[in-house]
Amino acid sequence: MYRKLEKRFIRSNNSCTPHLREAIKDSYKRLLKPSLETEFAALSKERADQEAIRVFTENLRQLLLALPLGQKRVMGIDPGFRTGCKVVCLDNQGNLLHNENIYPHPPVSKTSDAAAKVRKMV
Repeated sequence: MYRKLEKRFIRSNNSCTPHLREAIKDSYKRLLKPSLETEFAALSKERADQEAIRVFTENLRQLLLALPLGQKRVMGIDPGFRTGCKVVCLDNQGNLLHNENIYPHPPVSKTSDAAAKVRKMV
């Protein structure tokens, strides 16, 4: 690499040329090369860290999106006193099979109707 630097900075051949060559060689080996290696290592580490974060993010996303109960059908009830309870049934893949509103609480108080709907969904 220091040969390229010599071609770039040495313009003539005179009594100073050997000293200039030695200065270029020394400065490259002692200063420039370690600096470039450190910078390259830092950039490589930064890229590796970014890739590790990307992989971790994707793995975490898959874990969070996984069905918590595994491959099982699920019925979920969102209790709503004023607007009624929302009941949903999901298949073993997590897809919506059925949704229904029931009103077991006052002021509507359709308890027997709500129980019949839940039994039907079960």
